[in-house]
Amino acid sequence: MNANNTSGNRSPEQQFNAMVTHASLSLRPDGGQKSKHGFEIKDVTSGDHTLKPSHRFVQTRDLLQTVNHYLLHDRFELKQKKTSHNAAPLIIFLIDSSSSMAKNKMIAYVKGLIENTAKKHNRQSLKYALIALLQGESQLIFPPGKSKELLFQSLEDLKTGGQTNMASGIRKVYEVIRKQKGSDIVKLFILTDGKINKGKTSTPFEEAVQLHKQLLGSLKSVTVVDTESGFVKLQMAKDFANSIKANYKTLEI
Repeated sequence: MNANNTSGNRSPEQQFNAMVTHASLSLRPDGGQKSKHGFEIKDVTSGDHTLKPSHRFVQTRDLLQTVNHYLLHDRFELKQKKTSHNAAPLIIFLIDSSSSMAKNKMIAYVKGLIENTAKKHNRQSLKYALIALLQGESQLIFPPGKSKELLFQSLEDLKTGGQTNMASGIRKVYEVIRKQKGSDIVKLFILTDGKINKGKTSTPFEEAVQLHKQLLGSLKSVTVVDTESGFVKLQMAKDFANSIKANYKTLEI
């Protein structure tokens, strides 16, 4: 993903500000024309061509039919009816905000990226959730909701520090999804440099991979956005994406 860099005379500070101001993710799954300031996210499912609210039918009590049945048959029998329920797609951002993300202002790029993604899709009925990997644990800093103002405030307040416990983040994502029974379209974006260095075992990277397969293996749309910076890159985020069979994108600055 590239910032719009039409001017070759920009200072490093101006280029940074342009990146934070304009970069965004496209949440469209249809593989449309690439954004000038971002990349397109293509859904791995063949049948999902929109991010419009899905229609579900749920059983509710039909009081009118229940009363009519009682009057006609002189006995009580609870009647049910099917009603349509619109489920807003849920976009979950799992953000690595460990100490390594503070280097080269990477967390600022990530904040700007998410904020502009939400602004870009402002007209769509989407829900967002933010989970941060901070101080060796995971925190739900923005529970699923549609308020852009609260979303942006949560991003502004996000701090950095500690180690990266990806397994804890995966558990938190699983908890969020389980509670959102009405959302059958879930898209997960993992923004990390891949330096997974904490967990319940001595091999936190492998622990996270295995836990993802167990808890989120059925999730149809997962994208790892590589935020690693510097001349020498270990590409651990790419290894993680390959290990969990997720889409992989790079945050190129």
